[in-house]
Amino acid sequence: MALFPDIRKAKTLFGDAAETYGSIINEIEPFLVRDSYKFEPQDQFEQRSAERTVSEMNTIYWIEMLQRAHMASVAAIARTCRWVDVAVRE
Repeated sequence: MALFPDIRKAKTLFGDAAETYGSIINEIEPFLVRDSYKFEPQDQFEQRSAERTVSEMNTIYWIEMLQRAHMASVAAIARTCRWVDVAVRE
């Protein structure tokens, strides 16, 4: 089932943008949730910081930041699609 199920009805309510973005969302939907996120607990990160270089610590930090940004983006897309679906249905 597509995240953006009824593009035609959404277009009548929200205009051409619904068709454009709905198509994009449905196209990328299989790729949105294929990743799993792994975050190192803060206490473990601090304990191991003495054995890591600054470069390694920065790498961990930025990988986790990008994962969090991706997770927030996927959640925002899913919430928006549910909101549009409810708006169209009601």
